[in-house]
Amino acid sequence: MNKKNIFILLISAICICSCDSSEIKSTDKDEQSLFIPMEDCNENIQNVFFGVQFGASKEKLIETFAEHNFYTEPGDELFYKVINGNIYSFQFENMEWMSIRVGIDNNRFNMIEFINFSDTKEGAIKKFNHVLSNVSSKYDMHDFEDNNPNIYIRNIGVGKNNCWVTVYCEHLGNEMYIVCLGYGEN
Repeated sequence: MNKKNIFILLISAICICSCDSSEIKSTDKDEQSLFIPMEDCNENIQNVFFGVQFGASKEKLIETFAEHNFYTEPGDELFYKVINGNIYSFQFENMEWMSIRVGIDNNRFNMIEFINFSDTKEGAIKKFNHVLSNVSSKYDMHDFEDNNPNIYIRNIGVGKNNCWVTVYCEHLGNEMYIVCLGYGEN
């Protein structure tokens, strides 16, 4: 499965939410939802990454990420930490990541995912639990049953600032699994 298909699957599976309605709904045709009472919404979910706030232009995102040695190919939504032509892992939230995927809508930055890989389901679950433990220390997270059969574990937190955070594991086929920590803005 190529990166663009993964991105499309992610967007269709990610629940776009607002605490005003206290309900998270996915964009899947099966119309799943998760009710989260207002009192269980987080006050704020992070919306600035490497100095770029949700809503910034695509050009600003690319320029600022480059200042932090994150680069992408034209037309690609994946960024890698590149120093002297070599790709390196990097730290975010005291965890190690391999790449970043961003979402751009109407030329505005509105989503970011930190991605790590595993070649076993057990390894992916172990990484997922580590990421979820770290994120749960900052935000109230809720189980979310995903309709995407490739996503086998997902938790989500929503903020009163119209942002969300999610942690999930996805099977990409063969022996390839990804663990993602994603943030987005409605």
